[in-house]
Amino acid sequence: MIKKVKELSLEEISNIVRPEFGADIGVVPWRLIRLIALDKYNLRSVAYLFGREIGSQLPVKKPEDLLKLVRDLKIGRAEVVKLADDEIIVDVFECATCAGIPKIGEPVCQFEAGIVGGALDKILGKNVKVLETKCWGLGDEVCRFEATIY
Repeated sequence: MIKKVKELSLEEISNIVRPEFGADIGVVPWRLIRLIALDKYNLRSVAYLFGREIGSQLPVKKPEDLLKLVRDLKIGRAEVVKLADDEIIVDVFECATCAGIPKIGEPVCQFEAGIVGGALDKILGKNVKVLETKCWGLGDEVCRFEATIY
């Protein structure tokens, strides 16, 4: 059975607040696919797995490489909040997927969580599980990805 999720309208995904990146990168086409098409059919777990595959193929050798790539691609401004042997926490500000969307009571960046997980698997040579614990969809103004290292 497919779980019904809160549907977002075009107007809701067009409200983009990205002060550092400005309007030089259009995020509406990306959001049409990510926030409307994928979420309408509750394909978030598929998005996470797809993100992991992409993350595992990124040209990264250390966590700082991933942060720089996120910024260079204008996906957002990423910062490491915690770096420990068993956990890494990364915050992403001005997220291209969700910055400015209304609070819908659930996180929406599972694809991005997957990318972080796949990249960290590659960097660390260990199994990593990533959960998004903060998101615009939850009412936060940051995406927080908490990576547990096994």
